[in-house]
Amino acid sequence: MCRLCLIGLISAGAAGTGAQSPSASVVLIGLDGFHPSYLERPSSPHLRDLARSGVRARWLIPVFPTLTFPNFYSMATGLYPDHHGIVSNTMVDSDLGHFAPRDSAAMHDPRW
Repeated sequence: MCRLCLIGLISAGAAGTGAQSPSASVVLIGLDGFHPSYLERPSSPHLRDLARSGVRARWLIPVFPTLTFPNFYSMATGLYPDHHGIVSNTMVDSDLGHFAPRDSAAMHDPRW
């Protein structure tokens, strides 16, 4: 399955100047199971616009081969699973306990 990631850099006050603003933000849009050729289809004009105005990844070498969440978290933070603790879509917090997407109680707990 191919994953496509679009990364858009939004910088308040620095747009078009080439300067990096202290309030700059990175917005990561990750589309799981979205084949890159789908961007060229007529039904994806807004995604095409985002890709044109931001940065578009040509490919991804996953940090955790088949699972989405650890990969997206690594892209957003720059950390590998051994440093962010999300392995196999699960994580443990000393206060909150164990989180896994298949655990409905954890999924509905807003503290996560």
